[in-house]
Amino acid sequence: MSGVFSFDYPVFFFGFIIFIPMILMVFSLRYKKIVHSLSKYLQKRLFFSKLFIMIFLTCIIIALSGPRWGIGPAAGEFRRGVDAVIALDVSRSMDIADGYGEYGISRLQRGVSIVREAVKAVPNIRYAVTVGKNRGMVAIPLTHDNGVVFDFLEAVSSSSITGR
Repeated sequence: MSGVFSFDYPVFFFGFIIFIPMILMVFSLRYKKIVHSLSKYLQKRLFFSKLFIMIFLTCIIIALSGPRWGIGPAAGEFRRGVDAVIALDVSRSMDIADGYGEYGISRLQRGVSIVREAVKAVPNIRYAVTVGKNRGMVAIPLTHDNGVVFDFLEAVSSSSITGR
């Protein structure tokens, strides 16, 4: 990251024009006469009140102008906003072979192979896996680690969840 300091909306710096009359008012002779007629306690309160208002306005103007270090968009802006959740049905009906003869692959095996190809095709997003027979259950929460997803897909079977 380079050491360049920039602002996204430098037009908000025109808000500092507000400070010119305030500063002139604080240093004017007429204002000083009015302040000196107040008690010391009220003079302190007035001074701190003006100080905090000026600090507040300065912070607001700087925040609205969008300060940032470096050149170009931040690294977080390049992240794709896509998360994928894989839902697998592991009921006994998924063990049925869809094909002729005894060499047909089961529905679950075909589904797992499709999911494996999809994860290989788009490796830069987060994946989660849920399995279920009647109700879904989170097996893997959202993760960037695709190896965990592949390992789970190797081990999944209709006996992954027992009971109904």
